[in-house]
Amino acid sequence: MSSSEPPRATRRWRLDLAYDGRGLYGFAPQPGRDTVVSLLREALGKALRMEEPPFLVGAGRTDAGVHACAQVVHVDLPAGWTISRYGENPGALRRSLNHQLSGRVRVTRLFEVSPDFHARFDATWRHYRYLIVEAEPPALELENDWSWTVPGPLDVTAMNAVATTFLGVHDFRALCRRPPDKSPEDPLTRNIWE
Repeated sequence: MSSSEPPRATRRWRLDLAYDGRGLYGFAPQPGRDTVVSLLREALGKALRMEEPPFLVGAGRTDAGVHACAQVVHVDLPAGWTISRYGENPGALRRSLNHQLSGRVRVTRLFEVSPDFHARFDATWRHYRYLIVEAEPPALELENDWSWTVPGPLDVTAMNAVATTFLGVHDFRALCRRPPDKSPEDPLTRNIWE
């Protein structure tokens, strides 16, 4: 911001999150249920002593029980926010949030971004990993929490052959809400390469 610009009432911050989805009802808020957004909003409200916790925007949503290693969200906070004696200190805020979140959700990074940064619309890629364990039931609890256990044998050759149908450029227009800066004629394409 140049010295000729008036100070902004809010400043945008990016938070990178990791979370264990066990016991969570997904990413998006749901009344009366623990979700990533509800826990993080509550922690932000307490840390910054806000009457109304701030609105969060995520790069994407996850369903109940789904884990994440690098979920990105942004939040607009009042300029000049303070946390205890540290003033406007992102490191102190990150530590405070992680203390309050008790390991259910972890803020791995927190830093100021441009006011036009958008966690959802600026995302350039997403990476998903699905773990399939070939085992006879009952599976270990650990396997149930982090993978899908199926009785064997798996036909990996057939699985790879089917998976190749997803490779390439696809238009997902029918499956998502159009970003505000896109016209109806603009394709919403994605390149699936691995």
